[in-house]
Amino acid sequence: MAKIGVIGTGYVGLVTAVGFSELGHDVLGMDIDGEKIGLLKRGTSPIDEAGLEPVLKKNLEKGKLRFTTSIGETMKFSDYIFVAVNTPVDDDGSADLSQVIEAVDSLASHMDHYVIIVIKSTVPVGTFELTEEILKLKGKIEGRDYDLASNPEFLREGKAYYDFMHPSRIIVGAKEKKIAEKVMSLYEGINAPRLLTSIQNAIVIKYASNAFLATRISFINEIANICEAIGADIADVKKGLGHDPRIGHHYLQPGIGYGGPLPSEGHPGTDKDVRTERLLSPVPRSGPSEKRASGENRDLQNQEPSRKATDGNKDRDTRTHLQARN
Repeated sequence: MAKIGVIGTGYVGLVTAVGFSELGHDVLGMDIDGEKIGLLKRGTSPIDEAGLEPVLKKNLEKGKLRFTTSIGETMKFSDYIFVAVNTPVDDDGSADLSQVIEAVDSLASHMDHYVIIVIKSTVPVGTFELTEEILKLKGKIEGRDYDLASNPEFLREGKAYYDFMHPSRIIVGAKEKKIAEKVMSLYEGINAPRLLTSIQNAIVIKYASNAFLATRISFINEIANICEAIGADIADVKKGLGHDPRIGHHYLQPGIGYGGPLPSEGHPGTDKDVRTERLLSPVPRSGPSEKRASGENRDLQNQEPSRKATDGNKDRDTRTHLQARN
């Protein structure tokens, strides 16, 4: 079994840490929020997720799961490190990567052995090139000191732990197949479709999934407006649509918007157009999620906006950050 560190103990990070410990791995969860780490050490979950707290307590007692506020301890412990920090949306609609940058920078400062760094946070294309540059500036060499992989999450609020243990699919992207295979092997014991692919493909799969689900909700909202205008019953129209196996019943619930527990983290395809340049930009634009209309429409996107894995200026532009290090 592997030694896994998880940076960030919000929704995705905590579920990932607890899930891997349940699969038999030795897991160390890290967060700079001392109060939250104190709760976790006592077996109390700071989030309300069905089935999570009993498994948290069980694996704490078994010694398979521990928590810390020290990124140095996490680096020293781990063979794999999952970065599950928040990537909220800035005022201009771009992704705020400051927490990812700070996490990677801190890892590089404490890196004393080879480790596979797995980005689980929702990040745009270009983030891994940025990560490589940060590590290079710290004198770290890919393949000798570290390798990178992408492992996007597809969790639903309220069912996140269930979704980790019973996923619709597991996606792992890496430059080399052997690295992707190592990360995929961590999920041994879980029965689900698996895809080994490139980092770019893994990122686009995550964004495309979000956009497609949001598009379905936007579509049914328009149909609901038509029904209201002509006196038709949207409930029956939904049923008629959903019985078509090419369409299905899921994500056809009319409502105000699409999102998860993070109102500050937007999804491509909500209230702004999805354009190719936004996805390809290192800091893509997307609209803010609005109030959720039903549990069906809630997908997790990392963790609370207020949580940070490492200290740093949240508003710092990524390019300025790198220039300051040169």
